[in-house]
Amino acid sequence: MKSTAGWGGDDGRGAAKRLHAGRAHLVLEFDRPPAAGQLRELEAQGIQVLAPVPDNGVLAVVPLGAAGSVEGLRGARRLRAGSKMSAILGENWRGRARVQTLVEFHPGVSPADARAIALREGLAIREHPDLNSRHLLVEGPVERTRELAGWDEVAYVFPASEALRQGAPVHACAGAYTSAGPVAQYIATVGPGWDGYGQGAARLTYSWDKLTERLPPDVVKREIELAMREWRKAVQVEFVAGGHGNARRHINYLFARGNYGGPFPFDGPGRTLAHTFYPAPPNPEPIAGDVHFDDDEPWNTGARIDLFSVALHELGHALGLAHSDNPKDVMYPYYRMATELAPGDIAAVRTLYAAATPVAPPEPEPVPPEEPAGPPSEPPAEPPSDPAGQPSEPPAPPAEPATPPPTPAKDTTAPSIRFLRPGSSNIASRSNSLVIAGTAKDNTGVTLVDWSTSDGRSGAATGTAFWTTGPIPLRRGTNMITVYAHDAAGNRAWRSLLVRRR
Repeated sequence: MKSTAGWGGDDGRGAAKRLHAGRAHLVLEFDRPPAAGQLRELEAQGIQVLAPVPDNGVLAVVPLGAAGSVEGLRGARRLRAGSKMSAILGENWRGRARVQTLVEFHPGVSPADARAIALREGLAIREHPDLNSRHLLVEGPVERTRELAGWDEVAYVFPASEALRQGAPVHACAGAYTSAGPVAQYIATVGPGWDGYGQGAARLTYSWDKLTERLPPDVVKREIELAMREWRKAVQVEFVAGGHGNARRHINYLFARGNYGGPFPFDGPGRTLAHTFYPAPPNPEPIAGDVHFDDDEPWNTGARIDLFSVALHELGHALGLAHSDNPKDVMYPYYRMATELAPGDIAAVRTLYAAATPVAPPEPEPVPPEEPAGPPSEPPAEPPSDPAGQPSEPPAPPAEPATPPPTPAKDTTAPSIRFLRPGSSNIASRSNSLVIAGTAKDNTGVTLVDWSTSDGRSGAATGTAFWTTGPIPLRRGTNMITVYAHDAAGNRAWRSLLVRRR
């Protein structure tokens, strides 16, 4: 887990390296969240405020030797080199001579300066068109990569995902927002969560402001509600439909385009997919917790720009989580197709809220024993005869009231799906097509297995428990193939395969 522990002071190797002498990136810590007037005083003293640092700080560019002061300012510290390296890197780098790594630079550091720092350390820059504007993907010896943390302009060094290293298309999340702007990668959580300090429970209402027309309304609501259910399975946070968009402790879902009147306009198709506002505090009501989606994006279900996966990530922000360093986590800063939370996501959200209590199945009601049949008190009467002397049919016993059958519980268990061939979810191929085989299972049975590709092709597989696709066409370059398993109740699961055709 990332933390603010160890910020400031000497990094053990003397002064930080700087591309531009005479200024430094420092964390200014206040005794309480700084007010707008305090920040204006800093600006008047030549200090450029860049970003919030929870809980009571800001990141700023400070002229070296500046002696100004502001009421409530407790001190100024710089980020130590050791605190700029993700703890996961040590595991990833074990036994490796060369590595590919993501480097985040402080706001305001120009792309030219970022590249100059990487090149000065002898690192190769791996171009990727989908990177966050403050990130560089670099490759080089482990010892040279470690040196990046000693630069003042560098904010954080953390693992690159397999998709980034392979050059596959990705979408970056710029991070959730506070009223002062987005927070950096080195921050793990923002604020105490909706339940206040400590690990408690929270109840949030939600409503739909405006939905996209790219998917049916019931599909949009279903996908987002499934994402809420995943977080509810991890912690004691209840999401209740209803309420007003201006209510407190309320999540408002909105699809919008361009400069829609919100504080952070969307940028059209292709880059920012969504943005979310952290809880209150630190954000003010009523915008706290709101989730906004860019309606210029081609929203899908189970394919690239998958609504469920993006909503699952953004809801983590709405609960108070920042980004994870682990590429396997839903909260990694680059979206990935997901069907559930990763263990790292669950561990992170449980630092804010109490773990969800498993729901035990209801105890069956005891069935009273049947009364033993005793002898009749009177001998049965002879059936009466009709006028012809023939015995008539005995009267039918009175009908017992029908007991309605119990209403079956709604099936909410999604199927599981597994690839048998190919054996990896990230492969290279020279063929113009690919056949995928695997297994699928469900508590009530799988009804259909089908597939779709990132360029809009789709088809059905043969079989369900054991299934095989026909030849799936591959275009040159990167192909994303998603295979789905469906059950009769409308639940589904999917797995994705990344194929690079040479």
